[in-house]
Amino acid sequence: MQNKVYSEVLAVLGALGEKFTNSIPAKLIDLFNSQKNAYIPIIDVSKPLDKQGLDNNTITIIALLKLNYWCDDIDEKIKLLQILEKNERELNDKIRESDSIKNVLTLIRKNK
Repeated sequence: MQNKVYSEVLAVLGALGEKFTNSIPAKLIDLFNSQKNAYIPIIDVSKPLDKQGLDNNTITIIALLKLNYWCDDIDEKIKLLQILEKNERELNDKIRESDSIKNVLTLIRKNK
């Protein structure tokens, strides 16, 4: 399944073009190529990434590539880090809420 992610990352990079791909270390591109599978995703450049049906891990890798290689200045990096931290907090909140609901349901079942 993870190999699908690398195929998606490479497809996104292909859609972004050489300017973006050339700013990533060749060893990293080689890693993506060595780990990809035969899956060839179609990227519609008229749609945002979150509407492409990509794996969440693909989006995460692209976000990290942006943070490490494509941010133009420190302000852009700070904004992206704030977004990533906000997303992390929201995800953790959802996990805690889900766990709380599971705990309540478990207690209800035990008390029957």
